[in-house]
Amino acid sequence: MQLSGMRPTFSRIAILVALALVTIGLAARDVSAAPTPSREMTFIEQETGLALILQVEPFARNPGAFVFRVPGRGLYEGSVGTAMRVVSPQSIVIDFTGPAVLRPPVDPGQPVAAQRAVPVTVRLQAQVDPSHREAEAKLRDGESSFQLNTHRRAGQGIPADTLRAFETALVASDWTSLYALSNRDLRSAYTAQTFASQAEAEALRVGRVLSVGRLSVSDVLSDDSGARWVVVGYSVRTRAPSGVITETRYDAFFIAELRDWKVWYTVAR
Repeated sequence: MQLSGMRPTFSRIAILVALALVTIGLAARDVSAAPTPSREMTFIEQETGLALILQVEPFARNPGAFVFRVPGRGLYEGSVGTAMRVVSPQSIVIDFTGPAVLRPPVDPGQPVAAQRAVPVTVRLQAQVDPSHREAEAKLRDGESSFQLNTHRRAGQGIPADTLRAFETALVASDWTSLYALSNRDLRSAYTAQTFASQAEAEALRVGRVLSVGRLSVSDVLSDDSGARWVVVGYSVRTRAPSGVITETRYDAFFIAELRDWKVWYTVAR
């Protein structure tokens, strides 16, 4: 399962008078035929960006297929095959030595020939817990070794400082700070200047936030794609250009992006 970002109209994402900064949709699925069993899971170490993508379903077409991402080095791709042992719903053990390919990071400044995948021999050892979406894995390529451990993520929840910065920026109409707190999909869709100018125009048209009251903060949630998020409940008072004051409740979703937490999207209750 893969999450894909969608680029919404700016009126939907400009400011928190609508509390809608971005929307995320699930890729459509073809349900016309019985699907082949599949469960491709992604495990990301938040501090380093190391990641393991693994087909954990033993009856899939490609059981044990893996991609091991090493930032700055590239993607190791291969399949452990029968070296993957499903012990229980909470335990998959891998001890594999064999062929893989290394795909270096794309670099427009380098010749295409220098960026081709190269064959390598790797050793991959892993202990995976599909039920709790946790993993420890070590990949060795010659003298190089890379160790992933999702259990040592930096903090298990969203920092209070991040929430305070978000709330303060909303009340102050501080579009520069809101832009910096937004997720990478929004930042790739808009420059900081465009975001600020359109957000200010939207505030003049719709109204401004007077106060933001935090009602609740959820535990960290996750899915098989490796996404981790927190849902924060808010009560938001806004004043329209006519002077009318309204109060609305929203759920704001914050998503983990490596070491940081960013605004993902929001919905009115």
